[in-house]
Amino acid sequence: TAKYNSTEKGKTNSKKRRDKPESKIKAKERAQTPKAKASEKISSKKYRESKKGKAAQKRGQDKFYKSEKGYLATRLKIVAHYSKALSNSDIPCCRCCGESLHDFLAIDHILGKKQMDSEPELLKLGYSSKLHGTDLHKWIIKNDYPKGFQILCQNCNFAKGMKKNNNK
Repeated sequence: TAKYNSTEKGKTNSKKRRDKPESKIKAKERAQTPKAKASEKISSKKYRESKKGKAAQKRGQDKFYKSEKGYLATRLKIVAHYSKALSNSDIPCCRCCGESLHDFLAIDHILGKKQMDSEPELLKLGYSSKLHGTDLHKWIIKNDYPKGFQILCQNCNFAKGMKKNNNK
């Protein structure tokens, strides 16, 4: 059957069989057996210990951001700090319009992302405009919330960017 499954016709027929509802139910049942669970546990451990698995961990899946809760807590800490410092608000909010729903809030580069590359204070701290997402969050916390950032909602942040681009 190995030769048959490697042909186009064999691959198509295998896919059809796998996609049948009864095949999916059987596959789920097999995956729930103790033997299958033990096998999965061993294979995932081997993967984590392999070069591929270690490379995946280095790509940002470290303990700091292992869970979504860790990411959100870190982001909320940054948003709260800059909101309090610049907006004089205990509640994280947009510096421009006052939006307080944290899902809509963004960390804004006051001078602009590229312009901040020429700020001597930030360069000493290792800032780069290539930092974004979790890397930017880690950098901000590591460097004790440096000046040059503010909290804006996505709308105000976008409008600010559009205004800058139209003035050039």
